[in-house]
Order: sequence, then structure tokens, then C-alpha cells
Amino acid sequence: MFPWAIARAVQLIPKVPQEARLAPQSSLLRSFQPMVQLLEENNMELNRSNWHRVVNLNDAITQPAWPEGIKAAGLRARQGW
Repeated sequence: MFPWAIARAVQLIPKVPQEARLAPQSSLLRSFQPMVQLLEENNMELNRSNWHRVVNLNDAITQPAWPEGIKAAGLRARQGW
């Protein structure tokens, strides 16, 4: 399937406007070695890492400060839509 995905992406490149910059990328769980191996075997290399914020849900969650006029509603409030 990977070769098909690459071939399909190559077909779409001509549709990208000439002034646009194209930066194909992929993401995966770095510890899943079969996927790391697949990407490396297809001439891809790791060039950066991402950081994700972790929130301790054992503590009370503070309410966000919404700008004037902005309101947020949870799913329960929208059930009547």
C-alpha cells in the first residue's frame, strides 16, 4: 500500500500551484519499529520531533477565560439542535 500512496502523491504534485511550497510528511509512533523500518526503506528520514502537552487530570481543571462575546457549549447543551 505504501508504494501506491507514494505513486498517488506524485500524481497530485502537478496540481499544486507553482508558487506553493510542498513539504510531504508522515507521522508515526517512533517506538513502532515496523513502521519506522518501512519509512526508512522508502527513503524517508526522521528530521524533527514534536512535543505534546500533558495535563494532569487528577487536579481540578481551571475554566478558560473566553474573550467578550464568545461562549462554549458542551455536547449536552447542544442535544436539542
